[in-house]
Amino acid sequence: MLQQLNIDVLSARQGEVSITPLDAPNALLLIGRKEAIAGLKELIEKIDQPIAESNRLRIFRLQNASAVDAKVKQLDASLYDGSVGGAKALEALQHEIAHLKEYQRGLEDGAIAQMEIGEPLDNEIDSLNAQRAAALEDLEAQRMKLTTILANAEAELEQAKIDRVARVEGISAETLELYETKRRQGGGVGAARLAKGGTCDGCNLTLARADYDTLKHTPADEMIFCPECDRILIR
Repeated sequence: MLQQLNIDVLSARQGEVSITPLDAPNALLLIGRKEAIAGLKELIEKIDQPIAESNRLRIFRLQNASAVDAKVKQLDASLYDGSVGGAKALEALQHEIAHLKEYQRGLEDGAIAQMEIGEPLDNEIDSLNAQRAAALEDLEAQRMKLTTILANAEAELEQAKIDRVARVEGISAETLELYETKRRQGGGVGAARLAKGGTCDGCNLTLARADYDTLKHTPADEMIFCPECDRILIR
């Protein structure tokens, strides 16, 4: 509006002024002759006056009806209250009402179509939520089961430590150190039974008859070892 007033009223007498809105609210950049800018500023002061509250544009949000429904009702009222005169005006009003109703039907059809599209998605979401709930329930059950297994394992480990202390009582420190060395070298098994027939239960090697006879005749208080895996053999 200001640009048009400047062209119609001032530019012919005082010269043109470039008017550029700035990013700041209600800010303008004016470029032109000093006299022209002064005249434009005076014009701005005249038109930039407070507006009565009753003359301001206001937006009312509808609570229970669509904007199209409200417009149709307003036009229907105008159609029959005698405020519109003339056949052409009435015909135009009827055309506008028909157009709005058609537009409303299109919106309703679109909404129904969207609901039909969304229904399978809603069902899929419900199914996924149910699967998720079942998976979480199963996960919790597995977690409780694992907790029980770990607790049992801890208890068995503590009992094994107690049993070991009782079993090694009376065994010399040198023998225990040798056993621990063989256990580390043998992957956690330091001693194995020498089965009947000369088979080492540690590596499953069947000894040669001569080696077997030698081990059988070794004194009972002397330790013997498997010639293959070097584990302590228990006769």
